[in-house]
Amino acid sequence: MQFIKKHILGIVGLTIGFMAIFVAINQDDMRKHFDPPKEDNRTFKELALESGKKLLKQKFLKEKPIEDEVKRNPIESSKLTDSVHYVYYGLGFLALVLGVLSYVKKENIRISVAAFSTGLIALAWTYVLYAVFIAVLFILLSGMA
Repeated sequence: MQFIKKHILGIVGLTIGFMAIFVAINQDDMRKHFDPPKEDNRTFKELALESGKKLLKQKFLKEKPIEDEVKRNPIESSKLTDSVHYVYYGLGFLALVLGVLSYVKKENIRISVAAFSTGLIALAWTYVLYAVFIAVLFILLSGMA
């Protein structure tokens, strides 16, 4: 219990950092829950008429299908302005700041660097390989101190 009280900023930063990484890993699944696709309110009769018209145009009039109708747009993971992106960026930044504050407060350097690194990984999730490299570098540097 004394250990937790002594290193509270680093432990909280590390926990928040892991939460941010979890949100970043599962961001596509979370987008489905927060931004569900629009429902199609057409009746079966309307769908049947529409597909019959398309079939007649393709078979007898030799028209090619329009590209937009053929391809269904999946959820775009490159959107940078959605709520899930803001959540894991905010959590990652908070973990990074708590790691720095933990280091300034002279808490255990390994916990401080781990909190800082998990925050940095969450912030740089789109550049995962770079984030892992930087995290390993910080862990190695903390072991040398």
